[in-house]
Amino acid sequence: MALTGRVVWLVFAAAVVAAVILVLASRSCRPDHSSLSSTPADFDIDSVTVQSPDLAVELVSVRGAVHPGYIDWACLLTCSEPDGCHGEVELEVAFQSLGEDRTLRLAGRIDAADGEIMRIGRAQRPPVPVDGVNLVTLHLVSSYRPGAPTPTPME
Repeated sequence: MALTGRVVWLVFAAAVVAAVILVLASRSCRPDHSSLSSTPADFDIDSVTVQSPDLAVELVSVRGAVHPGYIDWACLLTCSEPDGCHGEVELEVAFQSLGEDRTLRLAGRIDAADGEIMRIGRAQRPPVPVDGVNLVTLHLVSSYRPGAPTPTPME
């Protein structure tokens, strides 16, 4: 009987040691987000790839200004179209927040000559930390010619 009690204790001790090793191993395999701040902070990123199949544009920067309760996003682009950049556009900003992939959509009207800088922005509520911006994609929703007549808004 004494031998059986010892075997039970050895099996129990081995199980505890195995459980401790498993917990420590699983913690070491997790991605380390400790260096990432969970507090939103202002950012200004100028090294982002821009995909724009409809208009020739170059990225100046993607900026974020943190305010109480929201982030003010701004995407600054330079128009590289010989006839200018005119129309309604939608931008999709792919970014990282605390290691997670996120997407933000911005939309607006642009009317710029070749070489002019355009700003498209929006607010994001609630504010989230931005670790980095991976990609900006611009889609031309509709275009117009400068100087063409436009409909009068209804009141």
